[in-house]
Amino acid sequence: VANDASRWIGNLTAFVCALWIVILFVFDVITYSRLVQVPFGLVLFGLGLASTILRGISYPWAAAVLLVSIPPFFVGFLRVEQPKLQESKLAADEHVSANQFYKVSGYAFLACGIVVLICWGAWQVIDERWWSEDSRVWLAAQNTDVYRYVYQDFALSYTGHCVPSKKEIDSSIRGSTEARIKAACTTAETVWVVQWSAPLAVCLCNSLCAVCCMAFSRTSLSRTSMSNVTPADRFTDLKFVLKCFVLTLFFAAAGIYCLFYVSGTSVRLASAALCVILVAAAFVFGWVLLEVDQEELWTIIDDAPLSGPMLGVLRSDWVRAAAVGGLNVFIPITAVLDMIRQRVRRCRDPEGSESGGCYTKTGMRIMTEVQTWNWYSILRKVNLLGMLFILMILGSKLTFIFFSWLNATLSAAELDFIAVTGLVFIIGLVMFLCPIVPGTAVYLFAGVVLGAQAQLPDSVGFWLGMGIGAAACSVAKFCACVMQYSIGYYAGMQVKVQQFVQVDKVPTRAMEQILKQPGMKLDKCSILTAGPDFPTSVLCGILKLDIPQMLLGTIPVIFVSIIPQVLVGGLLTKSGDNASMWAGLSTVVTGLAFVVQVSAMLYVAWATMMTVERDGKNLACWRPEHEAVAKLTEREASFVQAFHHVTEWDYLSRVVQGAVLLSSVAFLASGFLVAADYVLSEHICYRKFRITDQIEDSYELGGLDGNALNIVILPMGAATIGLACFGCVLHLIIGMRMNSIAQHHRDASRVNLFFKQANTSVRDKE
Repeated sequence: VANDASRWIGNLTAFVCALWIVILFVFDVITYSRLVQVPFGLVLFGLGLASTILRGISYPWAAAVLLVSIPPFFVGFLRVEQPKLQESKLAADEHVSANQFYKVSGYAFLACGIVVLICWGAWQVIDERWWSEDSRVWLAAQNTDVYRYVYQDFALSYTGHCVPSKKEIDSSIRGSTEARIKAACTTAETVWVVQWSAPLAVCLCNSLCAVCCMAFSRTSLSRTSMSNVTPADRFTDLKFVLKCFVLTLFFAAAGIYCLFYVSGTSVRLASAALCVILVAAAFVFGWVLLEVDQEELWTIIDDAPLSGPMLGVLRSDWVRAAAVGGLNVFIPITAVLDMIRQRVRRCRDPEGSESGGCYTKTGMRIMTEVQTWNWYSILRKVNLLGMLFILMILGSKLTFIFFSWLNATLSAAELDFIAVTGLVFIIGLVMFLCPIVPGTAVYLFAGVVLGAQAQLPDSVGFWLGMGIGAAACSVAKFCACVMQYSIGYYAGMQVKVQQFVQVDKVPTRAMEQILKQPGMKLDKCSILTAGPDFPTSVLCGILKLDIPQMLLGTIPVIFVSIIPQVLVGGLLTKSGDNASMWAGLSTVVTGLAFVVQVSAMLYVAWATMMTVERDGKNLACWRPEHEAVAKLTEREASFVQAFHHVTEWDYLSRVVQGAVLLSSVAFLASGFLVAADYVLSEHICYRKFRITDQIEDSYELGGLDGNALNIVILPMGAATIGLACFGCVLHLIIGMRMNSIAQHHRDASRVNLFFKQANTSVRDKE
C-alpha cells in the first residue's frame, strides 16, 4: 500500500468509516438482531482497519491501537449478549455472574499476553532477530516499498543513506536534500520499529485489559445480578464504581499533562499516547454505562451519605466543564444526530412511546439533566480550563524554543564542561521558578547540553557527563523546592490565599495529612515527585510543612524523573553508527518515564480518596488555625449568595448569555484545533520542534528558518491564538460586569433588609 494513491484512498476510507458510524447510530442497528449487527459490525471493522493500514506510514501506531481495542470491545459485546445467550440454554444451566465473567476474561487476557510474549522471544532466539544492526538491516529490507514511498527522487535504502556513517561518506548529499532524506529515513524507521515491537505492545495491552477485568470483577452493580446482592455489598460496589470514575478522570488529566514534555522528544509518541489515553478512558466509561444499572446506582447514591466526597467530585462544575471541553464539537454533532435518530424512529413506529419529543428517550433524559446545571459557572470554568490548556501548549513550545536557543548559544561559546555545568544549574534554577515550565523540560535541556559537551574531544565522556548532569539537576531541584516553598509560605500568610487553596476543605486536608507523614511513605513521595513542580512546593509552603521532611519525600524524583529524562536528553545527542539505536532507546526511556509519571499521579488520586474515605469525618472538623478562613468565608457569604443569584442562567439577559457562550465557543474552537494538531501527522497549527532542533535550520531540517515566530503555522496557528485571546478578553469583561452586578444586588439587599428590620422595630414599639 506504499504508493501515492494510498494517502487519498486512506482519507476517503476514514471518511466513509465515520459516515458508517453515523448510519449505525441513526438507524439504531444495535437494536436489531445479531444477524444484522454482525455484518454491519464487520463492515465497520473492515473500514477502520483499511483506513489505518492505508495511512499506516503517517500513523504507524493507528492500526495497532485499533487491533488492541477489538478484544475489550468483543468482551463488552459478549457481556451485553450474555443474558440472551443464557435464556436460550436449558434451565439447568447455572447463571454466570459478572464477577465470574470478568475473572475468566481477565485470565484469558493475561494468558494471551504471556503466550504472545513467549512467541516473540522465541522468534528472536530462533531467527536471531534481537534488536541489533543485523535485525535493523533485515527489517529495512522487508520495507523497501516504504522507503520508495517516503522518498521518490531516487532509490533510498537504509544501509546506503540512513546509517550515519554511510550518509557522511556521500558528500553529494547536502542542504535541503539531506534534510528530506533524514526525514524520510526517520519515517520509514518508525514504521519497521513499530512492526518489530508490536508483539510487546500487544502483551502490555493484554496485561492492562487483564488488570481492568480483574478490577471490574469486584463490582456486582450489574443489570443481571442486582437481585442477588445485599445492600452492604451494593454500597461497597457503589464506592468502587465512583472510584473508577474519579480515577479515570485523573488518568486522562494526568496523561494529557505528561504529554506536554513527551512532545519535546517524540511528537509521534505523544500523539500515539494521546489516542491510547482517550481509548482507555472511553472503555472505562463504556463499561460503567453498559454494565452498571444506572437507576439502581443513583438510588444507592442518594441513600449513601459517605459517598458525598466522591460524588461531589463527579457532580462538580469543574468535572462538567472538563466533560464539555473534552467532548467539544461532538456535543452539537451528537445532538443533531439524536434528532435525526428520533425522526427515523418515528418513521419506523409512528405510534411509538418516544414519538412525542424531538429527541430520543435517552436524549431527553440527558437534556433534562443538563437543564439543571449551573451553565454560567460551567462555561466560565470551561474558559479557565481552555486558558490553562492553551497556556500549557504555548508554554511548552516556547520553553523548547528557549532551551534550543540556549543550547546553540552555549555550544557557540566554546566553554569548558565545568562552566557549562554551572550555567545549566543557574538556568535550571531560574526556570524552576516559572510556574508554566515543567521540571521535565529542565532535565531534558540539561541532558541535551551536557550530553553534547561531554562527547567533545578531551571532555569527560558521555556517561560521566550524564551523571554530572543528573547531580546538577538534583541540586537545582532541591534548591528550587526551598525557594518555591518560601513563595508559598509568605503568600500563605494572606487569608485570601489560604481560602483560594481551600485549606479548610476535606481534599486539601487529606493531602496535608499525607504530606505531614514522617519519612518516605509511598503516598507522600508520589505527591512530591509526580505533582507539578511549582504548585506542589508552593502548596507545601502554604500548608507550612516541615522543609527537611518535604525534601526527604522529594528524593525519589532523582530516580523516577531526573535520571531518566537527563538520559533521554543525552541520548538525543548521540551520533555515529549506532545513532538510530540510541534514538530508539531514547524513545523507550521517554515512554517508560511517561508511564511512571502517570502511574504515580494515579496513585496520588487513589491515596487521597482512601484518606478521605478513612478519615473524612475528622478532616471535616473545625480547626482553630483555619478560623480566619472561616470568618472570611462568612463575610463573603452575602456576596457569594448574590453572585449565585444574578448568574442563574435564566436570570441573565440574552446579551450576557450570548457573550458567555461566545467566549466559551472561542476557547472550545481553539482547543479543538490544537488537539487536532497534536493527533494529525500533518501539523496545521504549530510546527514540530524538538528541544534538540535548531532555530536557524530550515523547515526540512526541523528548524524554524531563523525565526522563532515561525513555530506558528499560518493561518490556523494564528487563529488558535486569536480565538484564545478574544475569549480571554471577553471572559474578563463578563467577569467584571457580573461582579459589579452582584455587588449592587448585595448592597440593595442589605438596604432592603435594613428598612425591613426598621419597620419591624417600629411596629413592635407601636
